[in-house]
Amino acid sequence: MIHKMGVTAEEYKTKFVVSLGNDFNIGPLFGTRFSVMNFQDVFTSHPSLRIPWYMAVGDYYKPEGHIMYANISEYLIMPAPYFTKKILLPSGGSIDIVFLHTKTLLYDQVQEQWLERSLANNTANWCITVGHHLPENQLRDLLLPLFLQYGVDAYIYGHDYVGQYSEDAGVAYIGNGVGGCSQGLPKIQDQALWTRLDYDGFILHRVSTLQMEFMFMDTKGNILERIIIQGKKKARSR
Repeated sequence: MIHKMGVTAEEYKTKFVVSLGNDFNIGPLFGTRFSVMNFQDVFTSHPSLRIPWYMAVGDYYKPEGHIMYANISEYLIMPAPYFTKKILLPSGGSIDIVFLHTKTLLYDQVQEQWLERSLANNTANWCITVGHHLPENQLRDLLLPLFLQYGVDAYIYGHDYVGQYSEDAGVAYIGNGVGGCSQGLPKIQDQALWTRLDYDGFILHRVSTLQMEFMFMDTKGNILERIIIQGKKKARSR
Protein backbone atom coordinates (compact mmCIF):
# COMPACT_ATOMS: atom_id res chain seq x y z
CA MET A 1 0.00 0.00 0.00
CA ILE A 2 2.83 2.43 0.83
CA HIS A 3 4.26 2.07 -2.69
CA LYS A 4 0.91 2.92 -4.30
CA MET A 5 0.53 5.84 -1.93
CA GLY A 6 3.88 7.09 -3.18
CA VAL A 7 2.91 6.68 -6.83
CA THR A 8 -0.37 8.49 -6.19
CA ALA A 9 1.39 11.24 -4.23
CA GLU A 10 3.73 11.74 -7.19
CA GLU A 11 0.88 11.88 -9.70
CA TYR A 12 -1.25 14.30 -7.70
CA LYS A 13 1.67 16.28 -6.19
CA THR A 14 0.49 15.53 -2.67
CA LYS A 15 1.63 18.08 -0.08
CA PHE A 16 1.12 16.16 3.17
CA VAL A 17 -0.29 13.00 4.77
CA VAL A 18 -2.75 12.70 7.66
CA SER A 19 -2.38 9.54 9.75
CA LEU A 20 -5.33 8.50 11.89
CA GLY A 21 -3.56 6.67 14.72
CA ASN A 22 -2.32 3.10 15.19
CA ASP A 23 -0.92 3.17 11.66
CA PHE A 24 2.50 1.94 12.75
CA ASN A 25 4.58 1.77 15.91
CA ILE A 26 8.08 2.89 16.70
CA GLY A 27 10.46 0.19 17.96
CA PRO A 28 11.78 0.02 21.51
CA LEU A 29 10.18 3.37 22.29
CA PHE A 30 6.85 1.55 22.31
CA GLY A 31 7.91 -1.93 23.38
CA THR A 32 7.04 -3.46 20.01
CA ARG A 33 8.97 -5.76 17.71
CA PHE A 34 9.40 -3.03 15.08
CA SER A 35 12.59 -1.00 14.93
CA VAL A 36 12.91 2.74 14.42
CA MET A 37 14.45 2.01 11.02
CA ASN A 38 11.30 0.07 9.99
CA PHE A 39 9.25 3.08 11.03
CA GLN A 40 11.37 5.52 9.03
CA ASP A 41 11.05 3.28 5.98
CA VAL A 42 7.39 4.32 5.78
CA PHE A 43 8.47 7.88 5.07
CA THR A 44 11.43 7.12 2.81
CA SER A 45 10.11 4.20 0.74
CA HIS A 46 9.04 6.59 -2.04
CA PRO A 47 10.46 10.08 -2.75
CA SER A 48 6.97 11.59 -2.99
CA LEU A 49 6.17 10.48 0.57
CA ARG A 50 9.05 12.52 2.00
CA ILE A 51 6.55 15.16 3.00
CA PRO A 52 4.94 16.15 6.31
CA TRP A 53 2.98 13.35 8.02
CA TYR A 54 0.56 14.83 10.57
CA MET A 55 -0.44 12.13 13.03
CA ALA A 56 -3.38 11.76 15.40
CA VAL A 57 -2.99 9.71 18.58
CA GLY A 58 -4.37 6.16 18.43
CA ASP A 59 -5.45 3.95 21.30
CA TYR A 60 -2.65 1.35 21.39
CA TYR A 61 -0.01 3.61 22.88
CA LYS A 62 0.64 6.79 24.81
CA PRO A 63 1.58 9.77 22.64
CA GLU A 64 4.82 10.70 24.42
CA GLY A 65 6.98 8.42 22.28
CA HIS A 66 5.61 9.77 19.01
CA ILE A 67 6.04 13.34 20.22
CA MET A 68 9.63 12.59 21.20
CA TYR A 69 10.34 11.00 17.82
CA ALA A 70 8.64 13.87 15.97
CA ASN A 71 11.17 16.23 17.54
CA ILE A 72 13.96 14.54 15.56
CA SER A 73 12.05 13.32 12.50
CA GLU A 74 12.15 15.10 9.16
CA TYR A 75 8.62 13.98 8.36
CA LEU A 76 6.50 12.97 11.38
CA ILE A 77 4.63 15.89 12.94
CA MET A 78 2.96 15.50 16.34
CA PRO A 79 3.90 18.47 18.54
CA ALA A 80 1.40 17.49 21.26
CA PRO A 81 -1.38 14.93 21.89
CA TYR A 82 -3.78 17.44 20.33
CA PHE A 83 -2.89 20.33 18.05
CA THR A 84 -4.00 22.46 15.10
CA LYS A 85 -2.47 23.03 11.68
CA LYS A 86 -3.36 25.69 9.12
CA ILE A 87 -2.76 24.65 5.50
CA LEU A 88 -2.66 27.34 2.81
CA LEU A 89 -4.34 26.39 -0.45
CA PRO A 90 -2.54 27.03 -3.78
CA SER A 91 -5.68 28.68 -5.13
CA GLY A 92 -5.95 30.97 -2.11
CA GLY A 93 -7.74 30.41 1.16
CA SER A 94 -6.86 27.85 3.79
CA ILE A 95 -7.83 24.75 5.76
CA ASP A 96 -7.73 24.52 9.54
CA ILE A 97 -7.10 20.93 10.68
CA VAL A 98 -7.79 20.17 14.35
CA PHE A 99 -6.21 16.96 15.67
CA LEU A 100 -7.87 15.41 18.74
CA HIS A 101 -6.78 12.83 21.30
CA THR A 102 -10.15 11.07 21.31
CA LYS A 103 -9.14 8.33 23.77
CA THR A 104 -8.93 10.87 26.60
CA LEU A 105 -11.17 13.70 25.40
CA LEU A 106 -14.21 12.76 27.52
CA TYR A 107 -12.10 12.91 30.68
CA ASP A 108 -9.85 15.82 29.75
CA GLN A 109 -11.40 19.20 30.52
CA VAL A 110 -8.25 21.01 29.43
CA GLN A 111 -8.44 19.43 25.97
CA GLU A 112 -12.17 20.16 25.77
CA GLN A 113 -11.58 23.85 26.53
CA TRP A 114 -8.69 23.95 24.06
CA LEU A 115 -10.92 22.40 21.38
CA GLU A 116 -13.64 25.00 21.79
CA ARG A 117 -11.10 27.83 21.65
CA SER A 118 -9.50 26.34 18.54
CA LEU A 119 -12.83 25.98 16.74
CA ALA A 120 -13.97 29.46 17.79
CA ASN A 121 -10.75 30.97 16.40
CA ASN A 122 -11.02 29.18 13.06
CA THR A 123 -11.16 31.62 10.15
CA ALA A 124 -10.28 29.22 7.30
CA ASN A 125 -12.41 28.30 4.30
CA TRP A 126 -12.61 24.75 5.65
CA CYS A 127 -12.45 23.34 9.16
CA ILE A 128 -11.59 19.64 9.39
CA THR A 129 -11.29 17.71 12.64
CA VAL A 130 -9.25 14.52 12.90
CA GLY A 131 -9.40 11.82 15.57
CA HIS A 132 -8.81 8.13 15.95
CA HIS A 133 -12.36 7.25 17.01
CA LEU A 134 -15.72 7.89 15.39
CA PRO A 135 -17.76 10.13 17.74
CA GLU A 136 -20.49 7.98 19.22
CA ASN A 137 -22.65 8.17 22.34
CA GLN A 138 -21.05 10.52 24.89
CA LEU A 139 -18.28 11.58 22.49
CA ARG A 140 -20.89 12.52 19.90
CA ASP A 141 -22.86 14.41 22.55
CA LEU A 142 -19.74 16.42 23.32
CA LEU A 143 -18.48 17.06 19.79
CA LEU A 144 -21.53 17.50 17.57
CA PRO A 145 -22.82 20.70 19.26
CA LEU A 146 -19.33 22.22 18.92
CA PHE A 147 -19.09 21.11 15.29
CA LEU A 148 -22.43 22.75 14.50
CA GLN A 149 -21.77 25.90 16.51
CA TYR A 150 -18.41 26.60 14.90
CA GLY A 151 -19.04 25.33 11.37
CA VAL A 152 -16.92 22.17 11.22
CA ASP A 153 -17.12 20.70 7.72
CA ALA A 154 -15.77 17.19 8.20
CA TYR A 155 -14.40 14.73 10.72
CA ILE A 156 -11.84 12.13 9.58
CA TYR A 157 -11.21 9.01 11.68
CA GLY A 158 -9.65 5.54 11.69
CA HIS A 159 -10.07 2.80 14.35
CA ASP A 160 -13.06 0.99 12.84
CA TYR A 161 -12.02 -1.72 10.42
CA VAL A 162 -13.96 -0.31 7.50
CA GLY A 163 -13.94 2.33 4.78
CA GLN A 164 -17.01 4.45 5.39
CA TYR A 165 -18.77 7.73 4.69
CA SER A 166 -21.68 9.18 6.62
CA GLU A 167 -23.25 12.49 7.57
CA ASP A 168 -24.62 13.73 10.87
CA ALA A 169 -26.53 17.02 10.92
CA GLY A 170 -24.61 18.22 7.88
CA VAL A 171 -21.15 17.24 9.16
CA ALA A 172 -19.32 14.75 6.91
CA TYR A 173 -17.65 11.74 8.57
CA ILE A 174 -14.87 10.08 6.57
CA GLY A 175 -13.59 6.76 7.95
CA ASN A 176 -10.66 4.63 6.83
CA GLY A 177 -9.46 2.25 9.55
CA VAL A 178 -6.47 -0.05 8.88
CA GLY A 179 -6.59 1.07 5.27
CA GLY A 180 -10.19 -0.05 5.15
CA CYS A 181 -9.07 -3.71 5.24
CA SER A 182 -11.20 -5.55 7.78
CA GLN A 183 -8.80 -7.33 10.13
CA GLY A 184 -11.12 -7.19 13.12
CA LEU A 185 -14.78 -6.68 13.83
CA PRO A 186 -15.90 -3.83 11.54
CA LYS A 187 -18.25 -1.21 12.92
CA ILE A 188 -20.75 -0.15 10.28
CA GLN A 189 -22.96 2.81 11.05
CA ASP A 190 -26.69 2.48 10.52
CA GLN A 191 -26.70 5.86 8.76
CA ALA A 192 -23.66 5.14 6.56
CA LEU A 193 -24.12 6.43 3.01
CA TRP A 194 -21.25 4.29 1.71
CA THR A 195 -19.26 1.48 3.27
CA ARG A 196 -16.82 -1.19 2.13
CA LEU A 197 -14.92 -3.93 3.96
CA ASP A 198 -13.00 -5.81 1.29
CA TYR A 199 -10.14 -3.54 0.31
CA ASP A 200 -6.81 -2.34 1.58
CA GLY A 201 -6.14 1.25 0.67
CA PHE A 202 -6.09 4.93 1.51
CA ILE A 203 -7.97 8.16 0.84
CA LEU A 204 -6.74 10.87 -1.49
CA HIS A 205 -8.00 14.32 -0.50
CA ARG A 206 -8.17 17.24 -2.90
CA VAL A 207 -9.27 20.62 -1.60
CA SER A 208 -9.99 23.99 -3.21
CA THR A 209 -11.84 26.99 -1.87
CA LEU A 210 -14.97 25.69 -3.62
CA GLN A 211 -15.04 22.00 -2.73
CA MET A 212 -13.39 19.07 -0.96
CA GLU A 213 -12.99 15.74 -2.75
CA PHE A 214 -12.32 12.45 -0.96
CA MET A 215 -11.30 9.49 -3.13
CA PHE A 216 -11.21 6.04 -1.51
CA MET A 217 -8.46 4.17 -3.39
CA ASP A 218 -7.21 0.58 -3.28
CA THR A 219 -3.60 -0.59 -3.62
CA LYS A 220 -3.97 -0.89 -7.40
CA GLY A 221 -4.96 2.75 -7.71
CA ASN A 222 -8.63 2.08 -8.42
CA ILE A 223 -11.02 4.72 -7.14
CA LEU A 224 -13.67 2.83 -5.18
CA GLU A 225 -15.75 5.82 -4.19
CA ARG A 226 -15.57 9.58 -4.66
CA ILE A 227 -17.18 11.96 -2.17
CA ILE A 228 -17.49 15.67 -2.99
CA ILE A 229 -18.43 18.29 -0.42
CA GLN A 230 -19.35 21.71 -1.71
CA GLY A 231 -18.17 24.81 0.12
CA LYS A 232 -20.65 26.92 1.97
CA LYS A 233 -20.65 30.36 3.46
CA LYS A 234 -20.35 29.88 7.20
CA ALA A 235 -21.97 31.88 9.94
CA ARG A 236 -20.16 30.78 13.05
CA SER A 237 -21.45 31.49 16.53
CA ARG A 238 -18.81 33.04 18.72
